[in-house]
Amino acid sequence: MTQILKNITRYAEHVLTEILLGSLLILVVVRTIQYNVTRTRDKYLHTNCLTALANMSAQFRSLHQYATQRIIR
Repeated sequence: MTQILKNITRYAEHVLTEILLGSLLILVVVRTIQYNVTRTRDKYLHTNCLTALANMSAQFRSLHQYATQRIIR
């Protein structure tokens, strides 16, 4: 069973009315990577976030359009 989250108000960049929990997780990890690259530059955090995305990538299905845009960007 997939869980759909509605009206995510904490995500200020883009209004997310309906998004799967997995897509939201991807958005959080991608945002963490971007923050780390621009500000903290922690190699350990960067490596772990990229590893988590790589491990999850085999299970990516029905991703939200905004999540796929953020991965590609």
